[in-house]
Amino acid sequence: MQKLLHMVLMDKQHHKIQATVEDDLITTFIHQLKEGDVFIISDFKVKPNRGLVRVTRHRFRILFKCSTSVVAVASTVIPNPGLSLTSMNQIPWFKSNFYEPDSLEVH
Repeated sequence: MQKLLHMVLMDKQHHKIQATVEDDLITTFIHQLKEGDVFIISDFKVKPNRGLVRVTRHRFRILFKCSTSVVAVASTVIPNPGLSLTSMNQIPWFKSNFYEPDSLEVH
């Protein structure tokens, strides 16, 4: 089974895009990436954001390559707004493809 490292990246306009690091490259990038830090990332693949698992509304997603460059930078321009949550009712395919419970209990 292939391991994948999934991330959501955000620019200074708060646009979010899904990024994925495949199994053979995880050890290369895992120590370079830290949640909440700002990076300049270059030389990556851009693919359509399709499939059942779409963590952003962006029409594309980023796939890291062995030549992808990740450089940490100091910046106060990009704030950390945290998560932006979406109601399940706002996800068009959810209503038609899945059972929606009346209540949800979390322990």
